[in-house]
This record gives sequence, C-alpha cells and structure tokens, in this order.
Amino acid sequence: LFFLISGYLITASWEKYTWTEYTIHRLFRIMPAYLFFFLFFGLASGAVTFQKIADQPYWFLSNLVLIQHWVPNALIYFDSLHVTWTLTVELAWYLVVPVVFLALRARPMVTVVAACLLSTGWVWLANAGQLTALFPDTAGNPALQYLIISNHFFGQFCFFVMGAAIYMQRQSLAK
Repeated sequence: LFFLISGYLITASWEKYTWTEYTIHRLFRIMPAYLFFFLFFGLASGAVTFQKIADQPYWFLSNLVLIQHWVPNALIYFDSLHVTWTLTVELAWYLVVPVVFLALRARPMVTVVAACLLSTGWVWLANAGQLTALFPDTAGNPALQYLIISNHFFGQFCFFVMGAAIYMQRQSLAK
C-alpha cells in the first residue's frame, strides 16, 4: 500500500514541478530525516561506529546514498533502521517515474499490464531461487533472499505503476 500511495504522490509531484524542482523536493523530503535517524540510531545502537566505517567505507557510503538494498552486506552491516531497504526501492521509483509517466500517458493499460507481468515474473523467479546469482551474498539464507531479492524494486514496481495510473486516471475515476 505504501508503494501504491507513493506511486500516486510521486507522479503528482513529477507532473507539478520541473525536473530540477522535482529532484530538489525529493532530496530534501527524504535525505535530512533519513541521515539524521540513520546516524542517530546507528551511533546510539552501535550499528554505526567509526571502526565499522573505517572497515567498510563503501558499505557505509551505500547507506548514505540510499542504495543499501542493492548492496545486501551494507544493509545488514549498518542496520540501524530496519526499514531502510524501502528507501532504495523508493529512490528507484523517483528515477523511473518520468519514463512511466510518458508510458502511462501513451498506453496506460499496456503499461500497467507490463508492470504487473514484470513484478510477478520477478517475484516468481525470486521465490524459485532463480535470481540468487544476482545477489550471491543471500545464498542459503531464505529470509535474506526474501528481503533482498523478492522485495527488490522490480518486485514492487507494479504497485508504483498502479498508483501512478490511478493518479493519471483520477478525473475519469471520479465520475
């Protein structure tokens, strides 16, 4: 539901603002609060320490720039906020919404069906263990495979697209 609502709201934001304004709004909407809480709870809990940063600077940086879900070890090593994987998925949506917006404008039903097929196919392949090679650090750990692979952006993509489609059809749906 969160990703569906996000699909709706981010599409509205994309339509309302210029590319520069959209980008600035997205960065300032998420980054200050995320960085504060990631560092505050990370330091308070010991999930983030100067030694851990020195040992794994790339993993730390992955968390700072919200790509930790694509770097499973980074997500786990600096896990101070258990739901930060959703921010990586959200960031991916921020980047693809312009393309989806155009696709929905041109061919709404084809776009929604294609998104549903992509997500369903991704999750089916993930649950069948066919995508583990993409994230070898998850091998042998079903919980980690579910978190990292099944919940990847492609697995959630249909929800964003459905929210975007609802936004774009809102006037005809209100009738």
